[in-house]
Amino acid sequence: MYTFQTQLSLTVEQAIPVVFEQLKKEGFGVLMDLDIQATMKQKIGADIPAYHILGACNPQLAHQALMSEPEVGALLPWMAIHARYKRFMKFLGNPISGLLETEVQK
Repeated sequence: MYTFQTQLSLTVEQAIPVVFEQLKKEGFGVLMDLDIQATMKQKIGADIPAYHILGACNPQLAHQALMSEPEVGALLPWMAIHARYKRFMKFLGNPISGLLETEVQK
């Protein structure tokens, strides 16, 4: 499995501010918010379900990861993906190995 997942019975529009706040409480900052649905519509005229990618980073965890394995920078910032599937919104985050995974799950 490449991600952690949870399903929320919220719309993407409702979930994004909640996720922003929860990330902030855990020491993460959101560095980018990509509206993939709007981008696909604008660039190629494609209509897709709501889909956002949030790039979030916790400086303490990022520093710890980079000091133990510099190549982990390829995974930064950690992504939170909000996608509308059927009636649920999914929140997915890319995996963080070893100690960092344990710390993030706390």
